[in-house]
Amino acid sequence: MKITKTIILCLLILPAVSCTMKQEILLDPSGEGEVRYEVGMASYLGEVITQMSMLLDPDTEIPGEEDSLFDLPAIEQGFSSNENLSAIELSSTDRHNMKGSFRFSSVEDMLAQVDQTTPQSKMIRFSRDSDVSKLDVKITRDTVIALLESNPALNNPLVQNFGPAATLGLSAADYLDMMEFALGEESRMGIQNSSLSITVKVAGTILKQEGGETLDASTVRFEIPLLDILILDKTLGYSLSYR
Repeated sequence: MKITKTIILCLLILPAVSCTMKQEILLDPSGEGEVRYEVGMASYLGEVITQMSMLLDPDTEIPGEEDSLFDLPAIEQGFSSNENLSAIELSSTDRHNMKGSFRFSSVEDMLAQVDQTTPQSKMIRFSRDSDVSKLDVKITRDTVIALLESNPALNNPLVQNFGPAATLGLSAADYLDMMEFALGEESRMGIQNSSLSITVKVAGTILKQEGGETLDASTVRFEIPLLDILILDKTLGYSLSYR
């Protein structure tokens, strides 16, 4: 198993224990746009990732002390394989931090690649009516589990033991207890203080948004608590209409 897979798991399942994730999305009325992102993890988490990787596969390729924990060539190759993405940039300033950006030709084209008979097809909707564009996001346990199971790199014991598939019936307090037992005391506070921050800037004017905070006439920020994503005891809904 490549270390890249474990890093991806960290970003999706374990970011609550001390990862920071920020995204800025620039969106045109046509659905074309750009994504800029930053990912960082606490230094102690690198050791946790290494230990878990070795437990899952003794042949795991472990980076040296000075090497980045992010396999940039593999990540960039993954982006490059998507014909809807271009102008891909990726860099790691140090062992624990990564940032990058890419452009996408069309939200609609990317969504069209998803099998419409699967639960994950219901996660994101983009529509246009005359001069008004609308983006809807609905996150449920079914959509997240289906998304993870459809990706071999993420269909992993770490996901099965700590992700949404393992939290059915658990309260937030029960989950925090479980993570503290598995990853130490720092994980509890890390989970409670962590969120996925997504700032959307439109080339136009925002007419309406739900689930976020309007920063100005063309910008909205969505702060999604990581604990809500991990527990998923209710549907998480976010939307944005603009012209």
